[in-house]
Amino acid sequence: MKEIRVEARLRNNILYHAIFDRFKSVASFCRKYKLCQSSVGGLLNLKRSPLARNKSYSVTCEKIAKIFRMTPDMLFPPALYKIKQPERIWEISFSQLPSMSELKQLSAPSDPEKDIIEEEFKQSLAEALSLLAPREEQVLKYLYGLDGYEEKSLQEVGEIFHVSHTRIGQIRDKALRKLRHPTRIKLLRAHIY
Repeated sequence: MKEIRVEARLRNNILYHAIFDRFKSVASFCRKYKLCQSSVGGLLNLKRSPLARNKSYSVTCEKIAKIFRMTPDMLFPPALYKIKQPERIWEISFSQLPSMSELKQLSAPSDPEKDIIEEEFKQSLAEALSLLAPREEQVLKYLYGLDGYEEKSLQEVGEIFHVSHTRIGQIRDKALRKLRHPTRIKLLRAHIY
């Protein structure tokens, strides 16, 4: 018998946070909205396709997306459900474990779910920023190092735009207020934890 059992679980992290940011459990979410817990669990654990036979989103997915005020493709990215599930349970002995010095040298494999979520976030952020005035968008990109820009201080950004650092702070504050507006925050809501 092996001494150690390692289990890995793949989940739809967008749906996970949408549910667990507001509810204690999947069961409490399902009770409130009269949803089948096994259906929601299957969607959460990537065991059930969000698409019906006619290749449109299922009624359950449409209802869940409506509850969280998101589109089904944001909440249930089709590419996420196409990921082939690798072996998720391993039983190994202590002798098979690498030593701590070897463990530090191991690089973490790419996480397809994380890559998808990061790409969706970049797209949502770009869309939200495009709704700002061009100057506000540029100021935020410089200040926060977005979109390949190098992060700069208020003073440095002020020098680029030929205004004081105080004025850059005002532009930043106005841009952030605009992004927090309900019509714009919905673009980023799925990515805010």
